[in-house]
Amino acid sequence: MLVVATVIQAGFLDRYLILGAQVNLPIVVALSVALVSRPAAGGALGLLSGILTGAISGASMTHYAVSRVLAGYFVGTRSESEPSVWGGAGWVALGTLIAQLVLIILAPPSPLGPAIGATILSAVYNGVVALPVFALVVRLFQPKVV
Repeated sequence: MLVVATVIQAGFLDRYLILGAQVNLPIVVALSVALVSRPAAGGALGLLSGILTGAISGASMTHYAVSRVLAGYFVGTRSESEPSVWGGAGWVALGTLIAQLVLIILAPPSPLGPAIGATILSAVYNGVVALPVFALVVRLFQPKVV
């Protein structure tokens, strides 16, 4: 799922900015799966998401990997709570905000104000996109109770 999300991101979503921000589908998928798995799996998915995102952006993969590992692990610690679809979207938005703020700290952009604004908007966009993605992830990966 993460590789497909990265291909969609690179082939389609990277071209579109809405009010200076964009959806980041790989982190939405990684954080959605982290919510239904363990913290270690969330960190591993965050690492993979960061490596793939860094590779397609041509930037330093280290900054992306570290920021995504921290966000994935943090969101993975919430996996015991079994959130609803709306709760999952909220956790994905918060995880996106954490990952992007860590990225800003590790690799500060020259105009800081617009980067923080784009970070907040990106977290909101990812939260909206997480509604169907998280519902799909829950359907695919949640164990069935018989």
